[in-house]
Amino acid sequence: MPPLSQRLVVPPVEPEARPRTSRLRRRILWGLGGVAAAALAAGFVLLDGVRHVNDASFLAVAQASQLFGLTVQEVHLSGRRQADQRLVIAALGARRDDPILTFDLTAARERLESVGWVRTANIARRLPSTIEVKLEEREPFALWQNRGELRLIDREGVVITGQDLGRYARLPMVVGDDAAKHAAALLDLLSNQPAVQARVEAAVRVGGRRWNLRLHNGVDVLLPELEAAQALQRLVLLDAEQKILERELLVIDLRVSDRLILRLAPDEVIRVREPGQNT
Repeated sequence: MPPLSQRLVVPPVEPEARPRTSRLRRRILWGLGGVAAAALAAGFVLLDGVRHVNDASFLAVAQASQLFGLTVQEVHLSGRRQADQRLVIAALGARRDDPILTFDLTAARERLESVGWVRTANIARRLPSTIEVKLEEREPFALWQNRGELRLIDREGVVITGQDLGRYARLPMVVGDDAAKHAAALLDLLSNQPAVQARVEAAVRVGGRRWNLRLHNGVDVLLPELEAAQALQRLVLLDAEQKILERELLVIDLRVSDRLILRLAPDEVIRVREPGQNT
């Protein structure tokens, strides 16, 4: 696993774009740079990024920051565990020798948060030459299958990645157009019924309203649109009394609260007494 804190050297700008300053001039400018840099930084912080600065002001700040050596040389990155470092650096968009004061923190944050693994990004300038980036990554929650594609999602249903999914084969799978955004609610219900949860191979979203559970033995459990928690509790009680989950069935239909329908084959239907009933 990559370290939580990394010191990166960002890619350089094109050679012709680099500022050309003599060594003697640099020494003189660095001698005066403290006061001037403070003034530049204070003024630019008030503006807080290039989006609210006109072209003339932007150019002036860019030239002055290069003059005083206030240019990007390093990126300090923390919080990265899974996100591809190359994608992070590309999304950040910082290049070595760019004026650090005109680096657009807001735009960089938005680009970073578009990277699948990145939940939040905090970016700051550390004068004279460092960009500090702190990432919070998304936590893998489930696999989402939709229209033939399989992707990893977080608890909020946000797609993290579609690559290297073998590592997450033990995560629950949800299927269907809107299954990702409703997955957390269902999986929380299942976590309260571990006897059922352990048997579920996938949960299929039906009509944008309810779920079918496909068990490892091929049985489909049809849950109701409302009161799914109560339906799961009924299933647990039935299994405790009658080992219903071990039977060779096709369907266990729990959609009607006062009835339980079991299908053994397309044309065969049997009814089973509810827990606590005498007949």
